[in-house]
Amino acid sequence: MMKENKKNHQLLPSPPLASAGTMEADDPAKFEHTAQPWELMVKPLDKNTFAHCKTYLITPSIIIYKESFASAIQIHGLTPDRMLSFTIPLKLGKQSLYWDKPINQREIPASLPGGLDVVLDAGQAHIIVLIELSLLERMLTKEQLTALKYAASQRRLPIIERALDAFTQWLLNLLDQTQQQTNIFQYASVLRSLEEDLLQHLLNVVRLPLQIPARDSREKRRLGFERALEFLREADLSSLSVPEICDKAEVSQRTLEYAFREHFNITPIHFIRKLRLHAVRKTLLTAHVNDITISDTAHQYGIYDMGRFASTYKSHFDELPSQTLAKPAIKNINPFAHFI
Repeated sequence: MMKENKKNHQLLPSPPLASAGTMEADDPAKFEHTAQPWELMVKPLDKNTFAHCKTYLITPSIIIYKESFASAIQIHGLTPDRMLSFTIPLKLGKQSLYWDKPINQREIPASLPGGLDVVLDAGQAHIIVLIELSLLERMLTKEQLTALKYAASQRRLPIIERALDAFTQWLLNLLDQTQQQTNIFQYASVLRSLEEDLLQHLLNVVRLPLQIPARDSREKRRLGFERALEFLREADLSSLSVPEICDKAEVSQRTLEYAFREHFNITPIHFIRKLRLHAVRKTLLTAHVNDITISDTAHQYGIYDMGRFASTYKSHFDELPSQTLAKPAIKNINPFAHFI
């Protein structure tokens, strides 16, 4: 009798282990604010009204979402820490680029923790899947994990096209189902089954390389770049400098510049300036107009030339800092934050 009671107790539902829903953003900064675990800096590339819509499923180890964009944008930033990510296009614009290159039907964009450089054309729609590396380490063989991580490090996963169609439909059905039945994730067994099915689909789709090349100078440069990004995630933007990044990354300034051009298509100092510019805007958008001043906010991030700052800000965001501050403050409502 005691064993039966214990078994029945284990089958009782627990608090939800997942979250599902939809989000919309009518401003690039609002999109950035809800983009976790990505750390993004978005720049509009056309005059279309910005509109972003996302349907999502979030668990402690997996994030799956379908999203669409009404306008063309450029995105620089950092890919999620401790996660493998890949994108399955649903509607791919002719101008869409991933790390300065288009994609074809035999591959899908992918990334490990690192830098992001993407151009999304107006009307772009896709599914994005993020998987915790710890989950892959638990559920894949060492050979499978090594091959998958190597393929992702090349920013493209070679795929079997007929298997991708089935995987895409499975993901779309999953998102539709979980919008209506979030209660199914009260059961840990359901979550484990989902994880198993997701990884099986992934292994069916990706053509894993049979041989992994020996490390070369490019691989060493990549490792240095990863150390640089790890430091940047927690760095103080007000005092950040290129020599400091080089020191933390254990690479020369020339190597760091080459790596940033390779991953972001811009120099390290340009990237730092973009980080500061976007940090100012995020601060202005989350504050009330009477609580802060624009000059104080800019100075806090190491910006001293206010005339040049206003001009750069206007060209980048198509509005003056004063216009940003006058907007209603963005509330910190991000369903992703609970799981990351």
